[in-house]
Amino acid sequence: MPTQPVSDTFVTTSRLTHHYVQWGEKGPAIVCAHGLTANAFFFQAIAEDLARDHRVFAYDLRGRGKSDRPEHGYSVPIHAADLSALISALELERPIVLGHSLGALVSLYFAAHYPTQLSQLILADGEPPPLEQGRGSTSLVDSSHQPPGDDSPIVSRIHSTPEGGPFPWTLLE
Repeated sequence: MPTQPVSDTFVTTSRLTHHYVQWGEKGPAIVCAHGLTANAFFFQAIAEDLARDHRVFAYDLRGRGKSDRPEHGYSVPIHAADLSALISALELERPIVLGHSLGALVSLYFAAHYPTQLSQLILADGEPPPLEQGRGSTSLVDSSHQPPGDDSPIVSRIHSTPEGGPFPWTLLE
């Protein structure tokens, strides 16, 4: 039988009300963003192991699960702003952010635009925005193995495309 979350509730931000679940009560926080057709409970299987030494928060993206369902506003930048507001409302200090599928794209955009609000980034099954031929490095890993600065090719590329790249995100608006 799956481990029950320690909390299954709602948080209201300045943007909307999100449903979230929490597993674990001690250790660093991990905030999980799910894919397009999932909800917060998508992360239950891994949350059980992570909760031994982490506080795992998984939330329903806007329009999914039990979170508010506004009529419009479903682009990746809007989801990233929601994530920022959620982290602030839960008073989490620089959590680890884990994103799966659409949640990975949201998390990548979030990391590029709200870098002071997270300590680490974990991306699962999400494709980063492609780098164009002739525009900097085609690798996401800097050969010096240093964290990318604001002038790195990948950060520049993410900032240069409002929705992170040529993906069908406009269909979600």
